[in-house]
Amino acid sequence: MINQPLLAIFLSIPLIVMLFPSIRYWSDYKNEKSKGNNGKKATYNKPFFVLLVIGVLFMWIFWVEGIFSLALNEYAGFLQTMTFSSPNEPAIEIIGLIVFYIGAIMYNANIIVAGKYLRPAPSGTLADQKLIRKGPFSLIRHPLYASYFLILAGLSFVLLNLWILIPAFFILLGIYPTAKTEEEVLIEQFGDEYIEYKNQVGMFFPKLKK
Repeated sequence: MINQPLLAIFLSIPLIVMLFPSIRYWSDYKNEKSKGNNGKKATYNKPFFVLLVIGVLFMWIFWVEGIFSLALNEYAGFLQTMTFSSPNEPAIEIIGLIVFYIGAIMYNANIIVAGKYLRPAPSGTLADQKLIRKGPFSLIRHPLYASYFLILAGLSFVLLNLWILIPAFFILLGIYPTAKTEEEVLIEQFGDEYIEYKNQVGMFFPKLKK
């Protein structure tokens, strides 16, 4: 494994950067909630939504726990039964860091670009909801959900831990039904504008032809 305290620093940087836009995001969310500026709510398929929530919860757990155990230089000793070894460990960890950072950058870009219009799933949309089509939303329609999977997949390779792929699999199972339900609400709210956006931009993968 690459120097563990060094890996802890690499995993900590996106988390620290994320702190500042997240504070602003939750502040805006509370302000809009207090105004009662609510739009439409999606009726989620509960089993799939729960799988998504569980996957995201474990994403934060593995991320934070990984930082602390790596910083103490005790990751392999602490989770010996959950890790794997390979002669190509450094290469695997570097690939994992690249995937992890793509997901983390995408996550931060979501919060910064969408701002108050990126609402927690159960809260629904705003009455004056704006359709965001720039930044990561110009590439795929649901970059936040994609970022969850990329972060977990990256963490799995950085930490040499296949168990992390289990919550990543939960997210894979949950994101399509959840995103599809949300899109039904967005079509109802934005009409042809969202249908045009849907035809031009891929759901989880960029479209080669628009």
